[in-house]
Amino acid sequence: MAKNYGSLQIKDRVFEVKDAILSGKLKRSGPIEWFLQIDAKEAKYGGTLWSPRAYLEQYPSKAHSMDEFLDSPLVIENGAEFCGHTILPGSRLCCLYVFEHEYLDHNQIKLVRYRGNWLKMTWIARCAVHHGKAYGKKLDLKIECRVEFLGFSVQAKGKEAANKLLTKKFDPSGLRFHKEPDYEGSYFLPIPGKW
Repeated sequence: MAKNYGSLQIKDRVFEVKDAILSGKLKRSGPIEWFLQIDAKEAKYGGTLWSPRAYLEQYPSKAHSMDEFLDSPLVIENGAEFCGHTILPGSRLCCLYVFEHEYLDHNQIKLVRYRGNWLKMTWIARCAVHHGKAYGKKLDLKIECRVEFLGFSVQAKGKEAANKLLTKKFDPSGLRFHKEPDYEGSYFLPIPGKW
């Protein structure tokens, strides 16, 4: 059974958030890339099933600690420019999916520590749904929910290489190394109450 993490609201339509995750990716070169995904429960409005999902992928940040990252709200004015005017898997994305994938504009995302591996998030933006005149473009989007911080994936094979890459780019306090069997990459997972 899904938990209620909070709400996702498009104009006057409110949806229950069923899953919300934040993670980071450390590559050998370039800044840390952050990924944020918010999934809402399906709901019927006027006989039509709505299934909203907001997502941000490959958001670059030069923050060197979790505190520094959390102290700097994520701001994306123009979703299409951020995405390179293309919505493709594996590239930068800042979108909302309800009936189709659409760019999000005037994004302001604020994250604060909550408890354990959890953060509280407020994400406001302007969106398009393209469902009749009342739900066309420039709609208000507001998401208020808890978000689970999963940690970082690291583009390194072993613990020594992964530690070296992490400490070069980010404060490793409160993170523990994890290696999946039969997988090339490594992970740093948050230690509840320590990160």
